[in-house]
Amino acid sequence: SWKGAPYVYNASIHPTHWVAVTAMQWLQDYIDSEQDNPFFLKISFHRPHSPYDPPQKYIDYVLNNFDLDRALNITHGNGWDSVYAVNDEYCGPSNSDA
Repeated sequence: SWKGAPYVYNASIHPTHWVAVTAMQWLQDYIDSEQDNPFFLKISFHRPHSPYDPPQKYIDYVLNNFDLDRALNITHGNGWDSVYAVNDEYCGPSNSDA
């Protein structure tokens, strides 16, 4: 499903966290090796896309720090997403990546 839910495993192995930690470790290893060769490091994060599965602490943070009723009114109250609500080509359970 493309609907969000908390990440069910330990947050330390969430793909976003893993990519960030691995990149930082690579950079630290490079510094520690005292090399001075130039390099290019491309860091590509897998998220966000379906499934939307942030660690629970981020869901809690949003719920405790943002006015979600106001946000829903802004995002759903003006109809900007109406094309997506009626056309599964863009988003929905029939989407091939859902």
